[in-house]
Amino acid sequence: MYHLYHTTAIVLGSAPSGEASKNVFLFTRELGSLQARAQGVRLARAKLCSHITDFSFIDAWLVRGRETWRLANSVSRANFFTRMRGNETARKIMGRASLLLRKFVPPEETHQKLFDAVMSGFSSLVKTKDERELENIEILLALRILYHLGYIGEPKSFLSVAEENGFGAREFSLVSPLRRELISVINSSLRSTGL
Repeated sequence: MYHLYHTTAIVLGSAPSGEASKNVFLFTRELGSLQARAQGVRLARAKLCSHITDFSFIDAWLVRGRETWRLANSVSRANFFTRMRGNETARKIMGRASLLLRKFVPPEETHQKLFDAVMSGFSSLVKTKDERELENIEILLALRILYHLGYIGEPKSFLSVAEENGFGAREFSLVSPLRRELISVINSSLRSTGL
Protein backbone atom coordinates (compact mmCIF):
# COMPACT_ATOMS: atom_id res chain seq x y z
CA MET A 1 0.00 0.00 0.00
CA TYR A 2 1.25 3.45 -0.93
CA HIS A 3 1.50 6.40 1.44
CA LEU A 4 -0.57 9.49 0.57
CA TYR A 5 1.37 12.75 1.07
CA HIS A 6 -0.49 16.03 1.57
CA THR A 7 1.29 19.33 0.92
CA THR A 8 0.73 22.83 -0.37
CA ALA A 9 2.27 23.49 -3.76
CA ILE A 10 2.73 25.98 -6.56
CA VAL A 11 2.21 24.62 -10.07
CA LEU A 12 5.28 25.92 -11.93
CA GLY A 13 4.22 24.46 -15.26
CA SER A 14 2.94 21.37 -17.01
CA ALA A 15 3.37 19.31 -20.14
CA PRO A 16 1.04 16.87 -21.92
CA SER A 17 1.76 13.19 -21.38
CA GLY A 18 0.17 10.50 -23.47
CA GLU A 19 -3.37 10.97 -24.77
CA ALA A 20 -5.07 12.32 -21.66
CA SER A 21 -2.54 12.86 -18.89
CA LYS A 22 -0.26 15.69 -17.88
CA ASN A 23 3.09 15.96 -16.12
CA VAL A 24 2.86 18.73 -13.55
CA PHE A 25 5.93 20.52 -12.18
CA LEU A 26 5.32 21.35 -8.53
CA PHE A 27 7.22 23.35 -5.95
CA THR A 28 5.91 22.02 -2.65
CA ARG A 29 6.46 23.26 0.86
CA GLU A 30 7.13 19.87 2.45
CA LEU A 31 8.56 17.78 -0.41
CA GLY A 32 10.50 20.35 -2.44
CA SER A 33 10.46 20.38 -6.21
CA LEU A 34 8.96 17.41 -8.01
CA GLN A 35 7.26 16.28 -11.17
CA ALA A 36 3.99 14.39 -10.80
CA ARG A 37 1.81 12.61 -13.32
CA ALA A 38 -1.85 13.67 -13.31
CA GLN A 39 -3.71 10.78 -14.91
CA GLY A 40 -6.54 11.61 -17.31
CA VAL A 41 -6.73 15.35 -16.52
CA ARG A 42 -6.94 16.37 -20.16
CA LEU A 43 -10.27 14.59 -20.60
CA ALA A 44 -13.39 16.77 -20.74
CA ARG A 45 -14.87 15.17 -17.62
CA ALA A 46 -11.66 15.36 -15.52
CA LYS A 47 -12.30 16.82 -12.08
CA LEU A 48 -8.66 17.83 -11.42
CA CYS A 49 -8.26 19.80 -14.63
CA SER A 50 -9.23 23.19 -13.23
CA HIS A 51 -7.25 22.67 -10.02
CA ILE A 52 -3.83 22.21 -11.60
CA THR A 53 -3.54 25.05 -14.07
CA ASP A 54 -0.11 26.66 -14.36
CA PHE A 55 0.77 29.12 -11.58
CA SER A 56 -1.93 27.83 -9.24
CA PHE A 57 -1.47 27.56 -5.49
CA ILE A 58 -2.93 24.20 -4.50
CA ASP A 59 -3.34 21.58 -1.82
CA ALA A 60 -1.91 18.43 -3.37
CA TRP A 61 -2.25 14.78 -2.39
CA LEU A 62 0.60 12.79 -3.89
CA VAL A 63 1.58 9.14 -4.08
CA ARG A 64 5.18 8.08 -4.58
CA GLY A 65 5.45 5.28 -7.12
CA ARG A 66 8.52 3.23 -7.94
CA GLU A 67 9.91 5.79 -10.33
CA THR A 68 7.54 8.77 -10.34
CA TRP A 69 5.10 10.76 -8.28
CA ARG A 70 1.40 10.62 -9.06
CA LEU A 71 -1.05 13.41 -8.26
CA ALA A 72 -3.97 11.65 -6.59
CA ASN A 73 -6.03 14.76 -5.83
CA SER A 74 -5.74 18.53 -5.60
CA VAL A 75 -7.78 21.51 -4.51
CA SER A 76 -7.04 24.97 -5.86
CA ARG A 77 -6.51 27.74 -3.34
CA ALA A 78 -5.69 30.50 -5.83
CA ASN A 79 -4.58 30.99 -9.40
CA PHE A 80 -2.01 33.76 -9.44
CA PHE A 81 -1.91 33.94 -13.22
CA THR A 82 -5.64 34.65 -13.72
CA ARG A 83 -5.64 37.12 -10.83
CA MET A 84 -3.06 39.15 -12.78
CA ARG A 85 -5.30 39.49 -15.82
CA GLY A 86 -4.36 42.67 -17.66
CA ASN A 87 -0.96 42.94 -15.96
CA GLU A 88 1.39 41.37 -18.51
CA THR A 89 4.53 42.62 -16.73
CA ALA A 90 3.59 40.76 -13.54
CA ARG A 91 2.76 37.62 -15.54
CA LYS A 92 6.17 37.71 -17.24
CA ILE A 93 7.93 38.15 -13.88
CA MET A 94 6.06 35.15 -12.49
CA GLY A 95 7.01 33.11 -15.55
CA ARG A 96 10.71 33.99 -15.20
CA ALA A 97 10.68 33.23 -11.44
CA SER A 98 9.00 29.87 -12.12
CA LEU A 99 11.63 29.05 -14.71
CA LEU A 100 14.39 29.83 -12.19
CA LEU A 101 12.74 27.54 -9.66
CA ARG A 102 12.36 24.71 -12.18
CA LYS A 103 16.02 25.00 -13.20
CA PHE A 104 17.65 25.45 -9.81
CA VAL A 105 15.60 23.77 -7.06
CA PRO A 106 16.96 20.24 -6.65
CA PRO A 107 14.28 17.51 -6.89
CA GLU A 108 12.69 16.40 -3.65
CA GLU A 109 14.81 18.67 -1.46
CA THR A 110 12.79 20.70 1.05
CA HIS A 111 13.21 24.49 1.01
CA GLN A 112 10.44 25.82 3.26
CA LYS A 113 11.93 29.32 3.67
CA LEU A 114 12.27 29.63 -0.09
CA PHE A 115 8.71 28.40 -0.59
CA ASP A 116 7.43 31.04 1.85
CA ALA A 117 9.46 33.76 0.11
CA VAL A 118 8.13 32.73 -3.33
CA MET A 119 4.54 32.66 -2.04
CA SER A 120 4.99 36.13 -0.60
CA GLY A 121 6.49 37.38 -3.87
CA PHE A 122 3.73 35.88 -6.03
CA SER A 123 1.08 37.35 -3.71
CA SER A 124 2.74 40.77 -4.07
CA LEU A 125 2.74 40.47 -7.87
CA VAL A 126 -1.03 40.02 -7.77
CA LYS A 127 -1.53 43.20 -5.76
CA THR A 128 0.55 45.75 -7.67
CA LYS A 129 0.55 47.35 -11.09
CA ASP A 130 3.25 49.96 -10.36
CA GLU A 131 6.18 49.32 -12.73
CA ARG A 132 8.85 50.34 -10.22
CA GLU A 133 7.41 48.03 -7.55
CA LEU A 134 7.19 45.19 -10.07
CA GLU A 135 10.89 45.67 -10.89
CA ASN A 136 11.71 45.55 -7.16
CA ILE A 137 9.65 42.38 -6.73
CA GLU A 138 11.48 40.70 -9.62
CA ILE A 139 14.88 41.63 -8.18
CA LEU A 140 13.87 40.38 -4.73
CA LEU A 141 12.43 37.13 -6.10
CA ALA A 142 15.54 36.33 -8.14
CA LEU A 143 17.85 37.32 -5.27
CA ARG A 144 15.98 35.20 -2.73
CA ILE A 145 15.72 32.16 -5.00
CA LEU A 146 19.46 32.22 -5.66
CA TYR A 147 20.33 33.05 -2.04
CA HIS A 148 18.23 30.27 -0.47
CA LEU A 149 19.67 27.74 -2.93
CA GLY A 150 23.26 28.77 -2.16
CA TYR A 151 24.08 30.41 -5.51
CA ILE A 152 24.84 33.82 -4.00
CA GLY A 153 28.37 33.96 -2.66
CA GLU A 154 29.12 36.15 0.31
CA PRO A 155 26.25 38.63 0.69
CA LYS A 156 27.40 41.86 2.25
CA SER A 157 25.19 44.92 2.36
CA PHE A 158 22.16 43.02 1.09
CA LEU A 159 22.18 40.06 3.51
CA SER A 160 19.06 41.20 5.37
CA VAL A 161 17.22 41.79 2.08
CA ALA A 162 18.07 38.28 0.83
CA GLU A 163 17.05 36.53 4.06
CA GLU A 164 13.64 38.14 4.55
CA ASN A 165 10.29 37.12 3.04
CA GLY A 166 8.54 40.47 2.83
CA PHE A 167 7.78 42.41 -0.35
CA GLY A 168 6.60 45.71 1.10
CA ALA A 169 7.63 49.35 1.23
CA ARG A 170 10.40 48.66 3.75
CA GLU A 171 12.03 46.01 1.54
CA PHE A 172 11.64 48.18 -1.57
CA SER A 173 13.38 51.07 0.22
CA LEU A 174 16.31 48.73 0.91
CA VAL A 175 16.44 47.53 -2.71
CA SER A 176 16.37 50.96 -4.39
CA PRO A 177 19.87 52.15 -3.34
CA LEU A 178 21.31 48.68 -4.04
CA ARG A 179 19.48 48.06 -7.32
CA ARG A 180 22.56 48.12 -9.58
CA GLU A 181 24.63 45.99 -7.19
CA LEU A 182 21.82 43.44 -6.75
CA ILE A 183 21.26 43.06 -10.50
CA SER A 184 25.00 42.56 -10.96
CA VAL A 185 25.12 39.91 -8.20
CA ILE A 186 22.09 38.09 -9.65
CA ASN A 187 23.52 38.11 -13.19
CA SER A 188 26.98 36.92 -12.10
CA SER A 189 25.39 34.15 -9.99
CA LEU A 190 23.33 33.01 -12.99
CA ARG A 191 26.41 33.05 -15.23
CA SER A 192 28.46 31.06 -12.72
CA THR A 193 25.89 28.24 -12.65
CA GLY A 194 26.57 27.45 -16.30
CA LEU A 195 22.89 26.77 -16.98
